[in-house]
Amino acid sequence: MSKTWSTLRTGAAVLLAVAFCLSLVPSLLLGDVSAVLFESERMTTLLTSTLVRSGALSTYAVSLLSEKVGGGNQVTSHLTQADWANLTRTLIPASWQEEQIVANLDGFYAWLDSSDPAPHWSVSLTDIKVGLQGDGGKRLADALVNSWPPCSIQQLQEYASGASAQGTLPICQPPEPYLGEVRQGLGQEVNQRAAQLPDNLALGNASMTARTATGAEELKIALRLLRDFGAVAWLLPLLLLLLVLALAARSVRGLLGWTGVPLAVGALLGILLVLMLSVLRGRGLISLPGAPVALRASVVSFLGLLLRSVFGRLLIESAILLFLGFVLVAFSLVFRPRLKPASALAAADSVGNAPVRSAASPVSGRAEAASQVRAAGPPTPRGSTEILPKDSSSQESSGDKTPPRGIFG
Repeated sequence: MSKTWSTLRTGAAVLLAVAFCLSLVPSLLLGDVSAVLFESERMTTLLTSTLVRSGALSTYAVSLLSEKVGGGNQVTSHLTQADWANLTRTLIPASWQEEQIVANLDGFYAWLDSSDPAPHWSVSLTDIKVGLQGDGGKRLADALVNSWPPCSIQQLQEYASGASAQGTLPICQPPEPYLGEVRQGLGQEVNQRAAQLPDNLALGNASMTARTATGAEELKIALRLLRDFGAVAWLLPLLLLLLVLALAARSVRGLLGWTGVPLAVGALLGILLVLMLSVLRGRGLISLPGAPVALRASVVSFLGLLLRSVFGRLLIESAILLFLGFVLVAFSLVFRPRLKPASALAAADSVGNAPVRSAASPVSGRAEAASQVRAAGPPTPRGSTEILPKDSSSQESSGDKTPPRGIFG
């Protein structure tokens, strides 16, 4: 019965150890995703490095401003990459972009704990309006006019017929004296449109439908679960490991072995997962076909950095657990329990097997001695040697002292 119970206990420990190995990597991955995604400083750094430093966010913002302030795509279609870069440095400073990223990221985290149907994302246009109504607006008008091609004869005739007075200027660069009038008129139009811009421009929640609101609420619930369970996901493999040790570990050697092997196997699975996902990510599986062209490459780069941060944490954690598992297994292999010497075991057996005499009376003692002499038989003659039978009790007792051994002792 005892052997059957020991076998069942070992089998249950093996099954729990397998469950520990399979749950270790998902638990670590869930915790790493939660730690990276909901850490404001890390997310700000990732967004700044991909959207601000690359210039993608400022280029996209300037293109929108040029359409709203400068007169549309037809007016801005002749701008070159160098023109866009100059306008970006003038109208959209990097400090303003970082401020908008931090403000919207804080608003996103606040939305998770609120009852609002959608996050209140917005950008402050106060500094942009001030720049457009001053030197920035003049630079924008000059850049637009300088990018236009020279006027054709027909377009010059339109200028001569008074089209500029009617506000229907052809998109071309006329000679003087019309060129000064065009620059001045376009600059005034930029100032007027800039004054009409709101101080804060709402993003994403202005025209929300019922279907969009439902999707946003489902996203909020999913992110809350990810944040909450990610913080305590490590408790599941810890509980499984404690159950394994409670069922199987019966010595220090068993404790080391039953802890080290599951840790090493689970950590090795984590390293293999990181390597496999890194190869798949390198093959370009991340794509955003619906994103704006100006932001698509930067958003894909941001997602790549986000995955790299998560995989980096998982790789470091798996490497530490793998090293710890190998150390514990090595100690379990070299560890040997200290056994008692054979002389001490024999002495203990002789003491344990010695008859216990009672101190009843001298008469009973003499009677017991006489009975022992009669049982021993006739005395051995002087000068001869008595051959006694071999006593195997000491050998059996010493052999019984060897401790039982299981998978890890």
